Amino acid sequence: MAFYTTHHYIAFLRSLADKRGHRQFGVWPRDDRKDRAFFTRMRDACVKARYRKHYVTSRQTILNG
Repeated sequence: MAFYTTHHYIAFLRSLADKRGHRQFGVWPRDDRKDRAFFTRMRDACVKARYRKHYVTSRQTILNG
């Protein structure tokens, strides 16, 4: 099943996935500080990429801070 939204905020999308069922909980880890820090870096990268034309990041930066 596909889900389409015009909303691009990753935290909003996470809340929608959570409402769909428990299978999606593993996609959005939040159990400990490390998981929450990763989500914050990923969310920040999405926002910066959306609004800054020349924004560049790497997988390594998002995964390891």
